[in-house]
Parts: sequence; structure tokens; C-alpha cells
Amino acid sequence: FLFCTMVALGGGWNLLTGSHVNVDIIYNRFGIRTRAIISILTSLLLFVFLFLVFRQNLLAAMQSLAWRETSASGWNPPLYPIKFIIPLGALLLLLQSIAMFVRHIIQAITGVEEVKIQPLTGEE
Repeated sequence: FLFCTMVALGGGWNLLTGSHVNVDIIYNRFGIRTRAIISILTSLLLFVFLFLVFRQNLLAAMQSLAWRETSASGWNPPLYPIKFIIPLGALLLLLQSIAMFVRHIIQAITGVEEVKIQPLTGEE
């Protein structure tokens, strides 16, 4: 359950910090505007994928809640709380993707590499 939570909720954070896998060997050969346009196009595909992941997993989680689904183990924990984590993670990743999409549009228009926003770490 903890691993599922970590993976599902970590997607938005990974996108914010640039931890996702890229094919940098090709991508970095292009200029700022070209990279931004490529990112805009791939973001559109990502939006469709994340919407489908969100919708399908939300339906599965709601069905699991209606059935009060539990594990078949001896511990027999309820499964529906963890099933709601997956669409929540997809939603958070979608929101972060939208923020990155707007940044890429600004880069494509201006051609200026914007200053990277550093996430708050609590170490000031």
C-alpha cells in the first residue's frame, strides 16, 4: 500500500523536479523554441493518457468502495482507500503537466529559457 501511494503521488513531484526520463541526447540538440514545441505536442498526448487513467481508476475505486472490497489475505485490509490514491495521483500529475504546458507555451512564444522554480525543501 505504501509503495502504491509513493508511486502514484510522486509523479507530479518528479515532473516538477525534472526527474522523469527524457531522451536528452536528441532533445538537447534543438533550440529552446523547438524543445518547447516538442514538449507542447507530447503534453497533449500526456493529457489524454492521464485523463483516461484518472477516469478509469476513479470508476474502479468507486466500484471498490460500493462493494467494500477487501484483500483476500489473512489481514483482510480494505482496498478502496488505496484505489482512490491512483486517480488522485493521476489528477496531481495532470495539474503539474498543465503548469508545465503553460511554461512551454511561454518558452515557445518568447524563446527565453525561464528560470527553474526550485521546490520548497524546508532548508532555508
